[in-house]
Amino acid sequence: RWVDPAITIGIALYILYLALTEIGGPIRMLMLGSPPYMDAEAVVEAMTKVAGVRDVHHVHLWQMQEHEVALDCHVVLEGQDWRDLDAVK
Repeated sequence: RWVDPAITIGIALYILYLALTEIGGPIRMLMLGSPPYMDAEAVVEAMTKVAGVRDVHHVHLWQMQEHEVALDCHVVLEGQDWRDLDAVK
């Protein structure tokens, strides 16, 4: 008599455990959270090493899809010539 409810409760607890451990990624994407594996400071440092870039600030990284990350930032260029913009991009 007690075996069937015990197995049912065990299966329900297992499903609940799997749901709770896997929900972090989808919640991060829905809330536009930054990816846990990406270092924003390293991204800014790499961008400032590009020729023609003076400063990078107001950086926002967020996860769009499972393997796709978006970046929004302000990039200050050296000089005033907009013809160099494509080369910097």
